[in-house]
Amino acid sequence: FDTTGGVHLTGTITLPRRSRISPPPLVVLCRDIPGRRARAEFNRDVQAVAAMGFAVATVNYRGSAGFGAHHRDAVKEGFDAIPIEDVRATVAWIATHHPINPMRVALLGEGFGGFIALRAAQLFPDEFRCVVSINAPTDLADWTVETSRSGGRTLPDFGFEARQVFFDRARLTPSVTDQVAATDRPVMIVQDLAKADLRESQGTNLRAAMKRHDLHVEYLPTTAAFTRGDPDVRERVFTQIAGFPNDHIYDFRVDLGVEKEVK
Repeated sequence: FDTTGGVHLTGTITLPRRSRISPPPLVVLCRDIPGRRARAEFNRDVQAVAAMGFAVATVNYRGSAGFGAHHRDAVKEGFDAIPIEDVRATVAWIATHHPINPMRVALLGEGFGGFIALRAAQLFPDEFRCVVSINAPTDLADWTVETSRSGGRTLPDFGFEARQVFFDRARLTPSVTDQVAATDRPVMIVQDLAKADLRESQGTNLRAAMKRHDLHVEYLPTTAAFTRGDPDVRERVFTQIAGFPNDHIYDFRVDLGVEKEVK
């Protein structure tokens, strides 16, 4: 579809076979950028989230690779603002074309997509119920200069070289850790503690800052097997992830009314 600003966007929408409510809530999966070219093939993560009863949307927002240099490089005018603009436009378009509940929307992102999800909830807390970030940088200025390390040794890292070229540090937005007071949206941080190219402090600093502000945050440490895509490990972690949007998308409060004595 074309946005009101004239940007052509593509993506996928996966509807659940069963949902707790009708129409179902929506989870938007935020892509890593620039990342690899998106392919129209089976996606385990999408299917796992849809099996939880959520509609699942992916969007190839500006900054995504595989759609030409103009589409990819347009994000450099705003590394958070532009993808978030495209995510919001996508939610609005889906709400008018598919049976989803636009008042119950969650964000899930991996890598830089996790950063975009966190910033979207900070900038537009009324539009998103909760966020799950997976191996996400939270301080871009530090992340762009962090080399891969293991056992005290610096490792060759194409991803680091790509970040140096693609991300202009002068245009990077403030750390999400420094902006936590801007939102009260619940956050789950999923982090591979052995990930060589992402410091553990990227997640733990955000967790500490949210706790200082008495905000709801959950921290789920994982292993390299999850990041590599081991199906058994990935299934176990996504089972744990499943409970988080279920707790925060739905409203389980019950109005009991006025008490009455029954004789």
